[in-house]
Amino acid sequence: MQLPTPTKRVPGVGEASVSLGANAFLRLFVFAALTGGPVGLLATAGITVSVLELRLRLTSNDPQAYVSAPERDAAILVIVPLVALVVLVLPVVCLALRRSGRTRVTWDDAGVTEWEGDSVRTFIPRAAARIASHETVRTVRRGARVSKFKVSHVVQVSDLQGRRITVAWRDPLYRLSIGVLPLWMRRRPVLTKRESIEGLLAAFAPSDAPPAIEPDERSARRAFAGLSTVLNLVAFGLCGLSLYSIGANNAARESAGFLLIVAGLLFAVAALRPIREYRAVARATRQLADAQRVSFDVTPHGAVLVALSDGRALPADISKLVHSDSLVHRRAGAVHAIIDVTESADVYRGEPTRAVVHAVDTDVERAERRRILVANALEIAARLVHACLVLTIGALIFTRIQRF
Repeated sequence: MQLPTPTKRVPGVGEASVSLGANAFLRLFVFAALTGGPVGLLATAGITVSVLELRLRLTSNDPQAYVSAPERDAAILVIVPLVALVVLVLPVVCLALRRSGRTRVTWDDAGVTEWEGDSVRTFIPRAAARIASHETVRTVRRGARVSKFKVSHVVQVSDLQGRRITVAWRDPLYRLSIGVLPLWMRRRPVLTKRESIEGLLAAFAPSDAPPAIEPDERSARRAFAGLSTVLNLVAFGLCGLSLYSIGANNAARESAGFLLIVAGLLFAVAALRPIREYRAVARATRQLADAQRVSFDVTPHGAVLVALSDGRALPADISKLVHSDSLVHRRAGAVHAIIDVTESADVYRGEPTRAVVHAVDTDVERAERRRILVANALEIAARLVHACLVLTIGALIFTRIQRF
């Protein structure tokens, strides 16, 4: 007997509409405008002038030739807006690629379900659910008066097999603050209403020994959040210091160029974060590349059958299967699966041929990985180009090829 997959909203004890929040896009846009934008524009303008002057010197055979101000300004007015558009729009595009439709979390007597659109992303049975809750409280002192108020609340439902569903609430006054929520939540749609979190906590008994709140497999792939932030801030500080030294002392060009070279190297090291995620997602894609198209069925006695692509229906051994959706073998529809067919060892005893299921890959997960690969490829290219621009302008200043 096949259990159907609901395609509509699932009524239950409670539901939390989870969203990434416009503040994530706003923070990314402001960060790019205030930091990456000026550095990229300055480097692009300097390199543009250097290329024009180098071309002029080669064509005129005059080592001291310089482009005229109108030519320089015309070139900069064409290239700089294009660079500014890429610097401001590309981060938002990469973040938007990570979204896969409306996300929500529902809970009922069966357990907790994380939905992406009409597809189940994660399901944790109620019997295996462990609840972890963490509140961030700020204290304000005004003379002798002390006030405490909650600025964020994170609740995570997990089980012993590593499945995790996270919802979080943050005070709107702290939407641009850093440190209110864990860094790994910045690119994950986890924000919901405060009332929904309280309803989720009320529906489940608190765990005697609450587990630590940690990122799930998807968020853990994008590590080095703190390191990447520190490297970027240090690199931006070095860029600002180099510009200040050029303006304060024209003789300090070598030191300014050296600072820009170091900043460019730090920008390049910060690209390790999207590179690590790209490698992890690409590895998972390769491991599931040979998965065959199958569908599962459940007999009236509870036995699981798997219909293979060659038309055979075999008893399925799912003891080795670990998936974010613990009921993935009970959902309707075809999926991709890594399966080993174990032939009967003793035909006289009538031992049936079995199919051992090692991994299951849904169409939603495949589409998600493709989007993440594209987003990471764009981010890696942008970060490395940005680092090369800074390195190049630093080298030009350090070798006194470019004058400002």
